[in-house]
Amino acid sequence: MTQKRRFKSSVASTKREAHSLVHAMLAELDSATKVDQVAATSQTVGTLIERWLEVAGPAAPSTRSVYAGYIKNQIRPHLWEIRLDRLGVVDLDRWYVTLRKNGLKPAAIRKANTIVRAATRWLVFFAGRSSRSWWLPGE
Repeated sequence: MTQKRRFKSSVASTKREAHSLVHAMLAELDSATKVDQVAATSQTVGTLIERWLEVAGPAAPSTRSVYAGYIKNQIRPHLWEIRLDRLGVVDLDRWYVTLRKNGLKPAAIRKANTIVRAATRWLVFFAGRSSRSWWLPGE
């Protein structure tokens, strides 16, 4: 992908025709975006977090070390294998309850949640772009 903006234009002779053309272009754009999102969201929480750490995670080694502990102990055992397109509020609520039952303090639960939230926000930001290969490692 070249990161260049792409433009598409059409000519209409009436307002109604112009309105139809705009809706057709928006539908075309929406379907292309959904294809990109499906490619991204068919991955698991684990692959998302690994990719996020590789590309956009924290830069400081000490922060990465702290995150690695949270990932190993709090995220991997509970959310790692869940596909992103199937991850829901109920899954996260169960995770929070489990963490509380395991004796984690609220600050630790927030930190674990911060990691998942940052990775999913990164996904949402990039999933709306028109590249289909952004997800693949090494590209």
